[in-house]
Amino acid sequence: MKNRRGLSTLVGAVFFIIAASSTVAYVTYSMNVIDNFSQAVIIKESVDEARNSESFDVTNATITNNKFDLTVQNTGKLPLKITKLWVENTTDTTWIPAKYEIDQIVSPSGTVSGIGQNINLVALDTQSYEISLVSERGNTQTFSFNSVAEKPVSIHLHAAPENVANGFSATLFMTVTNNLPTDTTLLNIVPKLSSSGTATASCDSSPTPSSQPTLQRGESVIFKWSCKIEGAAPKFVTFTASIKNGFPGNDASTTVTVEDVLLALESGTSLASLGFSLPTTSDDILTIHQETSDTPSGEYRLSPTAADTNGFTVDLDLNNIEFITKNSSETITIPQGKWNASLVYLSAHLPSSIDSSVLDKGMIFHFEENTDPMPNANTGTTCDNEVNADISDGSSRPSWSNNQGVYSSGGYYFDGGDYISIDEDNQCNGLETNPNTTTGWFNADPSGNDGRQVIARAEDSLESEFYEIVYVKSGSSGTLEFNFDSTDSGSSIVSCTATNLLSGNWHHFVAVREDRDTCTLFVNGTSVDTQTNLDSSNPKLSVDNNWFVGANPVIAGQPNEYFKGYIDSIMHWNNAALDANESSTLSSTKYGIGAHTVDYTIEKVDASGGKTILDSQTNLDLRFLDPLQDLTEFTSSYNLTSSQSQTSLTNERLLFSINFVSGLEIDLRIDDATLNDPSTSYVQIPPPSDPLPSYFSYDTSDGNYEVKISNTGTIGAWLTINGLRGVFDDLDNNVAYASIPKYVNGTGPEFRISDTQDSVYILPGKFVTVEFYPPTTHPSVDGQYGTNIVPGNSYKFYLYLAGYDETGRTFFRTIDIGSAEVT
Repeated sequence: MKNRRGLSTLVGAVFFIIAASSTVAYVTYSMNVIDNFSQAVIIKESVDEARNSESFDVTNATITNNKFDLTVQNTGKLPLKITKLWVENTTDTTWIPAKYEIDQIVSPSGTVSGIGQNINLVALDTQSYEISLVSERGNTQTFSFNSVAEKPVSIHLHAAPENVANGFSATLFMTVTNNLPTDTTLLNIVPKLSSSGTATASCDSSPTPSSQPTLQRGESVIFKWSCKIEGAAPKFVTFTASIKNGFPGNDASTTVTVEDVLLALESGTSLASLGFSLPTTSDDILTIHQETSDTPSGEYRLSPTAADTNGFTVDLDLNNIEFITKNSSETITIPQGKWNASLVYLSAHLPSSIDSSVLDKGMIFHFEENTDPMPNANTGTTCDNEVNADISDGSSRPSWSNNQGVYSSGGYYFDGGDYISIDEDNQCNGLETNPNTTTGWFNADPSGNDGRQVIARAEDSLESEFYEIVYVKSGSSGTLEFNFDSTDSGSSIVSCTATNLLSGNWHHFVAVREDRDTCTLFVNGTSVDTQTNLDSSNPKLSVDNNWFVGANPVIAGQPNEYFKGYIDSIMHWNNAALDANESSTLSSTKYGIGAHTVDYTIEKVDASGGKTILDSQTNLDLRFLDPLQDLTEFTSSYNLTSSQSQTSLTNERLLFSINFVSGLEIDLRIDDATLNDPSTSYVQIPPPSDPLPSYFSYDTSDGNYEVKISNTGTIGAWLTINGLRGVFDDLDNNVAYASIPKYVNGTGPEFRISDTQDSVYILPGKFVTVEFYPPTTHPSVDGQYGTNIVPGNSYKFYLYLAGYDETGRTFFRTIDIGSAEVT
């Protein structure tokens, strides 16, 4: 018994050890599994976060040499790697979808072109494609190229005017809106126009613009043709507009009818004197008008009517701006999509705290445009005419991009063999007197050769006297040198330096020639060096040849010491020395995205003044828009964009507010009928169910009503009673009401207009007020015949103009005033 008990004890101990070991092993295994699972979750969360933070857009798409040529912009904060391009030919049904490997990296905020140029695929302009770009993180962007998707998009076509005399022209406006239910971007939208009918139409060979590279969901584009109509009355031409390779039946039509001329003397005359020309606007375009009457709190008017003045400038940095629509008792629905506020403005050349003598004696080149020669961007000074930048041709021409400059501005890339030559003028950049200051931005390419790379240099014909800013590259960094010599000796060079400046980064420099023997160099807003060379005794630095940007001119030979990288915003003060505060301020001025910062709010306002915020964006960056030579010439615009869900308005208004926060001074242009490209400031919304109301209203109890018009042409003109009418088109019923005019620009017999008396002479740029009799179905004096207009219905108001100019040429014009309220 004792032996058995001892054996059982031993066996039990062995089993205990086995059980304990198994337990420990299982627990260890479980902990490892949990740890691996946790690590997998962390890794997946990290990957998901990176994927969600990645975003990119195709900003341009063409077919070049029978190859896709896509431009991709990285709109996210992480580096982007495009790995695959999927292509499906939607025209050729026998074509099999194919995948192509793409190995293209795009840095944050960067843009890369030429994607698709190196794949083994022949792309045809006559065929349509479905394209998908896939990133390394698995994000996909799908686009329709040369076509629309499998559903129709919104297309509208209208003519202005719709009735013309034989031999006169009408303008066709085709509006295409990407209102697809899915978030699909359309690429390379090419419009098509056909005509039929009993009259003959001779139209532009291609519209303006000829195509639209990209059209995102909610965005619209307007194509325009001018067509000469020939034929006897009442012949007509019906125009039909569609999209190349578009969805079957997805088109729009409008008809232009030939009318008999009203007077024999009008036969054969042209429309060159359209001094009263006001372009029509589509229902999705809301113009910001300068009038503030009839708005709740003195806001500027916003309505679907064309600009009707010579323009008004708002100092946005001093006066925040609000613009508001008129309310309507009808329910108006605006579909989901993007709302764009297109702002036409000018940016100030400089912060107000910086010496402004550069505007009188100096030069400024922001390189915002790729023009040759490029005029000096000063305001109304001699230097405007004397200093130009000549962009070299051929292999020595730097490549320009509209977003590769500092702060995504326009700028030039120099490939190590490029340069720009700038005219020399004693008053502007001659260096004969001191002090002088030269500033700019540079970003050296890390792949460039080591050694001297000239950013800017000017010299005399013997190359012994010179003035230069040079980047001396050594590996991944380099030294910035500011050198000048005015003595011909070669031993009296005055030199200031800044070391350890990394290539591949933007750096701002301010190089100051304090006097004949002293220099100061600021880099990125900080003073880095001041040096004096007493051997430099000549105060006059002789420069008798052009300045070079990007190379050493070597007057006696060929340019050398080329710069490789980006150079932007070169400025030169010919008689001023910027101090430390000015240098710091200038280095922090964003001559690109962020030149101005604003807060932007969209609100819905009810009849009692209650507000509902539809969108509120703070600290939005606006782009620098170069004022060029004249602070009154508005040549560019910039969009504030908001994505909105479907919005309904019933007796409510839309209120837009833009509040200036910081940055350069800014002048905003509104209600300018003289602007064409770009148009005056406006808001574009998705096409509403009904037109938003204009501020034109008519109270039937007032009897007569007045309309103000302006002569926006260049020559004077007279109005005649034949064809001068006000027309109310009832949108709810098949009826219209019209009025004949009584007075022009005054009251009493002198200003009456009739078949025996024309209007007063109307000078260019001047306004006149036309008084009309009450509208009826039978237009007459005092509205005595026909049926009176019915209050409360929905109307559109049209103004028909007729007259002749001081050269004897006649004109007819239809002006779409927009929706009108009749009470």
